[in-house]
Amino acid sequence: RIPSYPSFSLDTLRSLLVPDFTALDAARLKMMRDCFQRLKGESLLSFPRMTEDRVRREIDDAVAEAVGLDRHWLESVRAALCREPAITASSVAA
Repeated sequence: RIPSYPSFSLDTLRSLLVPDFTALDAARLKMMRDCFQRLKGESLLSFPRMTEDRVRREIDDAVAEAVGLDRHWLESVRAALCREPAITASSVAA
């Protein structure tokens, strides 16, 4: 079965919020740089295991803190993504 891909209108795409990392102050950039330096040699677990992935969680936490995202919301997104059939490679009932 071929997976379906979402299509979004230009208006929807234009309404998506995208963090402006160029607008971050020096302290937030340093925090993210320090996170990168600490984790750059680490491996990420596969997408279906992203909820148990310590490295991915640390990266997400650093980005969340830098741009002001709620960590709990980000955790719920990560949990929802790892259940997606396209991520888990499981089939969807027709």
